[in-house]
Amino acid sequence: MLDLCIANSKLFWRALATLQRFSGQSKARCIESLLQVIHFPQWLLDDVRAAPISCHVQVAHEKEKLLQYVRLLEASSLAKVRSAARKPLETLPPVVP
Repeated sequence: MLDLCIANSKLFWRALATLQRFSGQSKARCIESLLQVIHFPQWLLDDVRAAPISCHVQVAHEKEKLLQYVRLLEASSLAKVRSAARKPLETLPPVVP
């Protein structure tokens, strides 16, 4: 799995080159794959494919910010679970169905 941060056009082209190097696929196929990942779950219509790189970068960057927020929430939840797991059972609140 490659974790590529696409925050500007330079990083978009770097991500594309990395994808092409590791996959061995053509540049056109890698662009298509990269755009599918960026715009998922939206279908890649011709107007999306024809959009300027800045549009794709903006979508990718917004998703990355959302992913960072989700990761932060997951880390917080995981810390709470780990903290609760360290407590003796009698100190935990009862589970109410």
